[in-house]
Amino acid sequence: LQSLKNLYVKESSDLKSGYKLTLTFDTKSNEFFTNESLERECKVDQSSGQTTVTSTPIQWKNGVDLVKEAKSEQQETFFSWFTNTPTSGETDKDSVLDDELGETIKDDLWSNPLQYFLADEEDDDDEEGDDFEEGDDDIEDENSGQ
Repeated sequence: LQSLKNLYVKESSDLKSGYKLTLTFDTKSNEFFTNESLERECKVDQSSGQTTVTSTPIQWKNGVDLVKEAKSEQQETFFSWFTNTPTSGETDKDSVLDDELGETIKDDLWSNPLQYFLADEEDDDDEEGDDFEEGDDDIEDENSGQ
């Protein structure tokens, strides 16, 4: 995701009918796939309750398929979620009907990206602050009295 340039979320007009996530990438620095953008759309038919998910097929570079690699190691990745598009008729427990990642992106990341962006800085500040020891305040007191 280092090549990610933009994230856009478009919610359906009634907010309960679904949403569409669009991720735009820098194709020059992206060493994994050639798509300029990837889209994942979740639609809910209000009358039947049927959920349909579609996503852009990923065009992997040089045979590198991160989804296949993750499956062979029995792991999940963002791209595993992105390419997993079962319909509501399927019984897969990890199906899109329990689409926590998509909901988090739509409701949390999209609406307040700074909390994620600044979280790294806060973590770095906490780590730097861990170097401060109790005896260090004595040095500060000595210097302030001069």
